[in-house]
Amino acid sequence: GIQPIDIIENIKPHFPFLIAYSEADKTVPAAGTRLLIEKLTSAGHQVTSWSSKKGKHSTLGSNAAFSQAAREFLKRELLF
Repeated sequence: GIQPIDIIENIKPHFPFLIAYSEADKTVPAAGTRLLIEKLTSAGHQVTSWSSKKGKHSTLGSNAAFSQAAREFLKRELLF
């Protein structure tokens, strides 16, 4: 399938990203996520990242600290 890292050049540069990941994620290894963040940043995208030492893939949404970071990102990027 298509991997996000392979289509960065097709993403408009004004599109902001909030990327959350866990160092413990076995589905998407943290090293791959950090590489994606690096490539997006190098391509001129504004990237906000949030990481956790613990947490399985797709469970970070229930983390209070991530929820706060997501609210701040949305307020900043959507001008609420």
